[in-house]
Amino acid sequence: MGRRQKYGEPVYFSRAFHSRRSHWGCWQHAGKGRPGKKISLNKWLEWGGRQWYLPAAYSCGEGLVLDLCCQIPRADIQAFLDKWAPLAEREEPDGWPLARRMAVEKEDPLAFDLRLQVLVNGVALFNKCSSCRGWNPCLPETTSRQGAEPALLKRYGLSSASGWQLWRAAFPWRTKSRPRVNSLVVTLDQGPDALPGPCFSTGAPGAEFTFAHPATGVQHTLTVKAYEPQQLEGPGIDSTQMPTHYAVMTYTICPELPEGAMEAVDCGSSDPPQGQAGNGAAVVCIIGGADGPTQILKSGQGERKPHIACSALHYEPVEQVQWQTVFYQKELEKKQVVLL
Repeated sequence: MGRRQKYGEPVYFSRAFHSRRSHWGCWQHAGKGRPGKKISLNKWLEWGGRQWYLPAAYSCGEGLVLDLCCQIPRADIQAFLDKWAPLAEREEPDGWPLARRMAVEKEDPLAFDLRLQVLVNGVALFNKCSSCRGWNPCLPETTSRQGAEPALLKRYGLSSASGWQLWRAAFPWRTKSRPRVNSLVVTLDQGPDALPGPCFSTGAPGAEFTFAHPATGVQHTLTVKAYEPQQLEGPGIDSTQMPTHYAVMTYTICPELPEGAMEAVDCGSSDPPQGQAGNGAAVVCIIGGADGPTQILKSGQGERKPHIACSALHYEPVEQVQWQTVFYQKELEKKQVVLL
């Protein structure tokens, strides 16, 4: 792994938290490069009703590495477990309705879609990759004391009585050589939350479905423009080994919503493959799977106006689809923090 530094395990630019070691596994050393130079920050701040701690950054040859820690009250985690754990014991979560699975993800206090940007000496660096580990103090000791998390807390003196999300993010330099870090500003942002709306079944072209936005209450009308059964075709696609039938619905929304603010997804899941798909499957990108909504985005489509929704994959032609309306909305405003 390279030489140790006096402040603990060395930190490299590439890879994520080491999960096979009992200490705060720095980023695995993949190839050439020297450990990053530690920049102590020791910055606490409040954002989104939670306490955040930025202990240090590391100046590496390839870019900057930043560590962030979000403290989560134990009571919030316990309340979440008390609400959902009994139901998960009675029913298999994979079989839950899509709207319920989305609600669980939104309420999970240990799930947060963090987006980051940093300014180094006034130059914007964008997050190339990041890794997150979670500490749940409500788990049994035999479970919660395994893995790297206990040492992650010890490294920065964090209380194991609280829950924590621990991020390490990498930002490549935009210069050919590593700059001296004279100023450092980080912008914290949250990805949009998915809010389930009402469901509807596919209708004939011209059919309309009126529903209210779950957050704003504004009435919108979805109008079906076209509904067409489709089948995946191409070299290497074996319809006896993988589901190939799906349906494409084209629709409009009135009043229109901002780009990316709403979509329709199949409430059902794709049929499981019976074998390995061939190389022909590369012509499409399949999002989701057995535990979530599935969509097919054909390459080269570009912007899609009006909106397009694709159903899950099945072995037989898709005649009727139950669609879930999903809305995306941000709850937190960006927060900019001067670190140096």
